Amino acid sequence: MKKLLANSWRLLTQNKRNLALAACLMSGVLTSSASVTVQGWWHLDNSQPITDSSGNGRNFGSAYSTAPAVGGLVAAQLINNGAGGPLDSTGWISSECVRFGVGVGGKRQSAMWGIGYNPPAQNYGIEIWVLPQDNGIAGGSGGWIFSSGQSGGVALRINAPNGLPSYIDAFDVSGSQTVTIGDQVPIDTNNWMELAIVNNGGITTLYTNGVPCGASVTNGISTSAGDCYIGTPNDNQAYDGYLDEARMFTFTAGAFTTNDLLLRPPGPNILVEPQNDVVWSGGAAPYDIIASFDFDVTNAALAQTYQWQEDGTAIADATNATFLVPVVSLGDSGSNFTCVVTKNGITVTSAPPAALTVVANNTADVAAYQSLVTATPGILAYFPVDNCTGAVVTNVVDATHNGGLENDANYDGRTNRAFGQRALSFDGFADVQVPNNTAYEFNSGFGTIEALVYLSQAPGNPATIFSENLDGSPSYYSLSADATGSFLVYANDALNPTSPTSLSFAVPGGLVGQLLDVALVIDNTTNVTVYVNGNSLGTQEQPSFGSTPGGSFWIGATGDATG
Repeated sequence: MKKLLANSWRLLTQNKRNLALAACLMSGVLTSSASVTVQGWWHLDNSQPITDSSGNGRNFGSAYSTAPAVGGLVAAQLINNGAGGPLDSTGWISSECVRFGVGVGGKRQSAMWGIGYNPPAQNYGIEIWVLPQDNGIAGGSGGWIFSSGQSGGVALRINAPNGLPSYIDAFDVSGSQTVTIGDQVPIDTNNWMELAIVNNGGITTLYTNGVPCGASVTNGISTSAGDCYIGTPNDNQAYDGYLDEARMFTFTAGAFTTNDLLLRPPGPNILVEPQNDVVWSGGAAPYDIIASFDFDVTNAALAQTYQWQEDGTAIADATNATFLVPVVSLGDSGSNFTCVVTKNGITVTSAPPAALTVVANNTADVAAYQSLVTATPGILAYFPVDNCTGAVVTNVVDATHNGGLENDANYDGRTNRAFGQRALSFDGFADVQVPNNTAYEFNSGFGTIEALVYLSQAPGNPATIFSENLDGSPSYYSLSADATGSFLVYANDALNPTSPTSLSFAVPGGLVGQLLDVALVIDNTTNVTVYVNGNSLGTQEQPSFGSTPGGSFWIGATGDATG
């Protein structure tokens, strides 16, 4: 969640950055996996280095990034975005995963290797949970995901022939890599999918969520050799997206069944229950449920459904994983909300109910603060957000430059994320667009933009707080939270195109989970100072603003297609 305030801008915003929903094409049945011997199981969580939880000591020889990548084969970033569970008969529940392909200035190649093990020639399997992003590729025309070796064995990859949509396939890594196993699998950038390649007595099969995908290959698959890789094995074969729960296993000939894979139980599986809300009177009350989402893209009848209830009564049109009470009053305090999730005829209701507590506004303090802001000399714009409920957020200083909510931007009135009544809420590519005003370009060389900012989790990609630019063009200026939520980053296209491409300011304690007053101050054009809660994070220099003035002022984005 973010909130922006300035020389006269007063912007209250939220950047929520979803936990991705766990997903697969078809659900598998979870029973026992006693027939397999786990040779390596990597949860891809906060263990450093990447620890083999099987007890065999087959750890990957790399660690996760703690700051944005700057080039080369870099380790992945840890994200609270796991595939969910329980997985396998152990009941293991995944709450974290790693994000490959992110960095400064574009996508970066990431890789893990060096476990010192290869499976035998037959009777083994490799499996991993995947959630590709964009086209799934961070470099070249295809990206490796997981392999049993680099010079022999099998691998999963993202592939993208020229002009065609990306897909996932499985293949023999030896020779020309032309032996394909099974069918092509369309990528799904919204839902987790479990992928597995199993060699059972020389018959090799690709599985998606426990279901065979296409024809098996009988014999002819090479013996695994060389390093096993998660991520790219060399340049221009780099994966872009989330990965979780990688595993290798062996079994006695003929003993394998799909019950041995790391699948979830059939039907809905709630990973994160709706949470209690404490909301200002006049604010908005958001509720979310995170469920492992099993969806068959070939059969809409198998789609998972949601129905929100208030005090046991179904709410009309509240049929998504998120639900917003648009305006609450003191009389709504004490209401309780649940969500009924249904999949394949199996219904699960969230529990315990999520309570709504509505708190009276301190109207005297709010009025005093807002009066102080509007009386500031040289004020150009002020967006208090209070009393805004529709697609327009009011600029109380200049109504000719109101903002327009776009791409599912919304409101949030929780007391730890909003001042007064309510804040703007952003997720993904949501934004508020304000028409260009040349005064916002600070042609005098002096200006301030200030906001209250709340970030609910490390976003995984840079999260824009505000910017000015022509949609799709380089920024005249922008301020963002970095992918880890540890830095504020100022950028424009006048900064050195090689090093640095931006100015970074470390935030003590980070931005995640705190409501912070963030201010950007431009002094004499060249001096750039960032303040958090009134404390300077230092002054750095820019040669000038960017080369393309005249664009919109964006809150929560650098344009319609960016978050």
